[in-house]
Amino acid sequence: INCDNLDLETIYKNKEFKGSLALVLLEAVTEIISKEQFVHLNSYCDGSSIFNYKNVDFGVALNMGQGLKVGVIRDLVGKKINYIEDKFLYLIDKYIDGKLSIDDVSDPTVILTDLSESEIDNFTPLISKNNTIMIGLSGQKSRLQTLTIAFDHRVTDGLEVSNFINSILDYILQKYQISIDLQCFKCMKTLDEDKDLDGPGFLVVINKNNKQHICKNCLLGW
Repeated sequence: INCDNLDLETIYKNKEFKGSLALVLLEAVTEIISKEQFVHLNSYCDGSSIFNYKNVDFGVALNMGQGLKVGVIRDLVGKKINYIEDKFLYLIDKYIDGKLSIDDVSDPTVILTDLSESEIDNFTPLISKNNTIMIGLSGQKSRLQTLTIAFDHRVTDGLEVSNFINSILDYILQKYQISIDLQCFKCMKTLDEDKDLDGPGFLVVINKNNKQHICKNCLLGW
């Protein structure tokens, strides 16, 4: 996921989350997994039967020097991004203060492990006992990030999970993708005009202050 094309700044109130894809993922996964097509992924298998959860209670892995805990944000269906942000920050504060209660860490129906702060390329998340899927997020905040989903093959399969991932990405792009009217900074030609002229597109020119775009003609004559 190219986060450079997403609005991960203005949607958040707190600077701690700016550039983070994690909270957007919580919203997107909750929306998609609550639909009829994927509702059975919000479940667990005991070896003989599959049990669907009634609510989406999203677990988020927390590890800031006091051991790994999974804080749970309850009943996320229909909740807005700022509600998720407030609840996430509440869990972080309780973790730091050592005040997470049993209810704060009990019975997540789906879990996200976000290692984007560690800036690793990818990792394989492990499924918890009472879950069907486990979501992993890696890469760099505000840059390229990788979404990985481990799943219980007794409940689903790779084709369905790939469709699930594509549905998540479609949701995020439709809601948070930044609309940019690209222009060549030299001749002011738009990207659509360059396309009409059968041009190859624009290149990015980076200086110490910002990024600009330049067409091939201006680049060769620059």
